[in-house]
Amino acid sequence: VQLRRSHTVDQAVQASREALEIAQKAGSQRPLALALQAIADVHSDLILRDMENGLKPSTDIVEDALNAALDAAALFEVLGDDEDYAVAFVQISRLYQAVGGACEDCRVAALLALQAAERLGNPRVQGQALLAVARAYIHLGLGLDARQAAKEAKRHFQKLQEDDQGLVEAKKLVRDSKRLKISEKYEKEFEQCWRQLYSEASTPLPPQPQEQEDEVSCQMRAAIVSFPEALGIELKWFVWNSIWHAANTRLYTALLLDPGDRKEKFESAERDRERMERHQLEVQRGGLLPIAILQQLGQQAEAAGKAAAETATANANARVLNSTPLTIPVKPKPPQLDARLWAHLLQAVRLAATAVAVTLTDSLANDSSCSEEEPDTGSCTGGAPPPRLARAIDFAGCGLSRTSGGPVVDIAKLARVAEERRGGPAGGGGGGGRGRG
Repeated sequence: VQLRRSHTVDQAVQASREALEIAQKAGSQRPLALALQAIADVHSDLILRDMENGLKPSTDIVEDALNAALDAAALFEVLGDDEDYAVAFVQISRLYQAVGGACEDCRVAALLALQAAERLGNPRVQGQALLAVARAYIHLGLGLDARQAAKEAKRHFQKLQEDDQGLVEAKKLVRDSKRLKISEKYEKEFEQCWRQLYSEASTPLPPQPQEQEDEVSCQMRAAIVSFPEALGIELKWFVWNSIWHAANTRLYTALLLDPGDRKEKFESAERDRERMERHQLEVQRGGLLPIAILQQLGQQAEAAGKAAAETATANANARVLNSTPLTIPVKPKPPQLDARLWAHLLQAVRLAATAVAVTLTDSLANDSSCSEEEPDTGSCTGGAPPPRLARAIDFAGCGLSRTSGGPVVDIAKLARVAEERRGGPAGGGGGGGRGRG
């Protein structure tokens, strides 16, 4: 199994399969746990290498590796092996990130790894677990929590003075968390700014019947100075998703990204558009705002989103967060709006666009295979795309087998044994295994 990166992919995969066959014949828990971890290790390595090359593995392939790792973790828990249990859950957390959308599972796996590492008291394993926690918090968009975990990991690796790669990653995660913290700051300011547009005590006007349309139109001709709360909330999310839609669309159409990243931005833009249109429809259903104002606000948000994408691209290329300032073209004030209200709306749009620009800068910088610690080795240049490495595993974990029809690991039994060993409710790896099964 030590083949991995040093030999061919096929040899590494075959060696891990043979290890599992030998362990199953032996009928002992520890060899089986190590063999399952070896399979998860090899396939996780291939999945992450594909992702580094901009190739997104299928969900089935990722979940196969995830299930093997969960089975291994369940066995390590039964054996009382905190070190291998922690290492397994560090890997599980990374795989949940690869699945996409499993944010909470990613965080829980990282925290399980950290708990085991703290019981063990091994600084190296603690450092790796803290890196997993920091990555999970960044995945969740929690900049402050991510920074604390990354700084703690950095201290562990500095004490060790032997894991340069871990120290480099810890420093990178500290920087990433700072950017995320800045993005969080602007998002919160956007929320606070928007709440000033309406009062919580205000109540929305009821939708007006058709025969009162002329009267309502006359009332609307007076300058609008604030919004009812219900309308304000819908408008807020309309603006937010409009900015993201425009930004992702700009990145997709600019042809600056590789095909895999362009496809991802296109899919993100489509999701943003669906949310934007849903909130727009809610505003229109309420009949509380002239269509002209909504269109003008949408155009302002679109201009802000395009500006955010252009600023993020320039800053990512320069590898400096604020090298290019955010410049947003300002649309004229709609006649029906009070001047102070429009100025407040422009301020809120700018804060939202700044948060989007910071988030995209970090995303675009991380998408590149070059980094500040790693000089350009030629992998960033053009040419034929690298071949896919990740492939399906020949069995499914969590108590199922595709080849023989028999169980590879009885997760329910392992959970009971682990509960008896701890003298408490089953959890950890056994619980995680059942969840995936």
